[in-house]
Amino acid sequence: MYEQVCLEVYISQKMELGSLSIRISPIQTLGTWDLQKYNMVHMEIDKEEVQDLSRLSAGAGGVLDKFNLHFQQQPWYIKAGSPSGQGNYKLHEPIGEKIAADIARILGFKAVNYSLWVVDKDLFQEINLPEDSMDSWDFADDVECIDIPRMAGNEPVGDLMFSHTLQKLNKVLVSACPSFLQAGQGYSPCADLYEEGLRQELYHRIVEGVPAARSDLDQMMVFDFLIHNTDRHENNFGFITIDNQLQGLSSLFDHGHCLAIREDFAEFEDHEVEYLDEMAAGRPFAKLHAALQLIDRESLKGIRGDARIEELHATMECYGSLIGTRKVEMMKRLIERRYAHVQTLLSKT
Repeated sequence: MYEQVCLEVYISQKMELGSLSIRISPIQTLGTWDLQKYNMVHMEIDKEEVQDLSRLSAGAGGVLDKFNLHFQQQPWYIKAGSPSGQGNYKLHEPIGEKIAADIARILGFKAVNYSLWVVDKDLFQEINLPEDSMDSWDFADDVECIDIPRMAGNEPVGDLMFSHTLQKLNKVLVSACPSFLQAGQGYSPCADLYEEGLRQELYHRIVEGVPAARSDLDQMMVFDFLIHNTDRHENNFGFITIDNQLQGLSSLFDHGHCLAIREDFAEFEDHEVEYLDEMAAGRPFAKLHAALQLIDRESLKGIRGDARIEELHATMECYGSLIGTRKVEMMKRLIERRYAHVQTLLSKT
């Protein structure tokens, strides 16, 4: 229902504003794929609208390609997944961004509202991507006749099937979000204000220096624990500024690594989600579990603990045919485990 409302808003704005250089496509299918089923919107964007096309370092995750544009009277930030060879991009990071944004919306965390767009790959053509293992694929002339690879249990690898369709039609799946800044506001990433490697000392310095940030900071740590976000380095969060004065934490962003969506779940078959807990190094203050010891539980007022687990499952279930049903089932078990712990925290506020 939520996505249908968003789509109707897009369509309404397009009809009201007439012909635009950034517009929703009248065709919301790719081959046999119904994009609305996967909370995606097919966008038509004139290349002249692309601004600040660049390659973003994603730490251990490699690189991500991104650009900005002006849409709906505000800046928007567009980001592809990591390169998969032959000038193509993986699906996992954009889908992870969308899942995390929907979980945040349901539970009341202050996070950027990501959307999934399908756009022309030519928008990224100024960036030359390295080739890797995807080069070995012999892509058929007719997408619908491709012999789809299969995983254990004879499950089709939907990631490759949908990726083949995107490649054949010269498209890319991206995450898209509007700016969280309002008029008169600026933004300073944490990395510009504090040295690296402080860990728990960094938390205490922020709380002492910007007391207004503590509630949002505590909620950020709980949210990262909940979605298993191990990539909250100092450039992945920051502060709203007004007249160069720090006001508090910005909306949360950059969750493409959430719920171990980029991992190969075959290696977790025996240990399942318990192994993920052991892996959860966490950033920037402490391991994901240990960071929870720093929070003031009063900071969690306003976060929902009464949402049904089925609501959280629903944020990821539709992507099973794209990233694999086994992976989605593992993600569902992980969110169950983490949400149960968060509910315990919330019951003590």
